[in-house]
Amino acid sequence: MNTSTLLFTNEQVKRFFDKLGKQSRTTENKYLGYNKNNPDYTPCGREVFVNRTINKWLKNKYLIIYKVSEQTDIQYKEYVSISKISFGLGYSDYLNVLLYNYSKPMNIFDSEKITYNNALNLEGEWCETGDIHHKLLELTYLNIPEKEYVFRRYDWSKYPKRGVKREKALEKIKTTISFKAKTLHEVYGLKKLANDGEYKGEILELLEVKEII
Repeated sequence: MNTSTLLFTNEQVKRFFDKLGKQSRTTENKYLGYNKNNPDYTPCGREVFVNRTINKWLKNKYLIIYKVSEQTDIQYKEYVSISKISFGLGYSDYLNVLLYNYSKPMNIFDSEKITYNNALNLEGEWCETGDIHHKLLELTYLNIPEKEYVFRRYDWSKYPKRGVKREKALEKIKTTISFKAKTLHEVYGLKKLANDGEYKGEILELLEVKEII
């Protein structure tokens, strides 16, 4: 039984980077059109090699990476899946690994720069399925009920043209407007849209928050 927490063995890392090092770092005309999304781009041999090998093997795989906090030096688990692996176009050979982080879905993607040396020390667990990842994702969802947020509003389209003092005129155009949302943050986005054009008025202070029955 393999009890190692290393994601890759020394032999796997050495064999891959040895083969990577034998590929061309300069663009080759035979690869023109290789990238279907960018047919005018000509990649180098190392880009193609990475895409045909480790990107193909590990794309969409689920894993748990053991990370270390820079503040406390304590290890913790990070639940991720691999979105894409590409060759890093720098001075040294490294891989750009694009990850989806299930504990931070609001960030969309995280990325890691993997060199030969840190590939040897990557610790974690490979997962057969993403069940636990998706359960974690569900815990981050904002599953709370909507509320009704009521604001003071002045409808300037109804402002008297003449013959009314300002104080009384403001009373005449004073009204309210409400928005249904889960949080005040969501409300302020709706409020901005309303002020930007949906309503001919001015939305002011929050008056009341009501539970929706």
